[in-house]
Amino acid sequence: MKGKRNFWMIGVILLMAVALVLPAMAQETKPEHPTAAKPEHPTAAKGQGKETMGEFFKKEREALVSELKLSPDKAKEFMAVGDKYDQKRKEIIGKIKKNEADLKAAVAATPPDETKIKSLVDEAVANQEQLFDTFKDQRKEEMALLTPVQQGKYLLTLMKWHRTVYQKKK
Repeated sequence: MKGKRNFWMIGVILLMAVALVLPAMAQETKPEHPTAAKPEHPTAAKGQGKETMGEFFKKEREALVSELKLSPDKAKEFMAVGDKYDQKRKEIIGKIKKNEADLKAAVAATPPDETKIKSLVDEAVANQEQLFDTFKDQRKEEMALLTPVQQGKYLLTLMKWHRTVYQKKK
């Protein structure tokens, strides 16, 4: 019974984390992470001085690799998994943005075409589900690379990050 409760608790926590991260992922850029090195001059950074979502998550994964004390080979594999899913999410987010623009136009049309709107809604929901699945799939692949102790530290670190995101939203 306790194992089943823990499974559901982890599931709820991960779903909450995805719900908190999804709005941030829909944005193309993210404010600089507090631990990110500040450029010496505003033009020294890429364009506007803001890191992209991909850069932000890559830095977070690098910090996690260090915290988990992964061997160089495991670290390389771990980072490759993250890069793979970052690319998949980038493509899916592009589709979601297109869905949003198409849906806005369809809803604003006079008269609105309900069949077209239904099709766009179905497509948008499918793309959102694909996005959620990338988080689950990435976690599974990353966990497979880790020892049980590292898995525990990994989950605790994710939970800590999710609380941090939640606190920033308050």
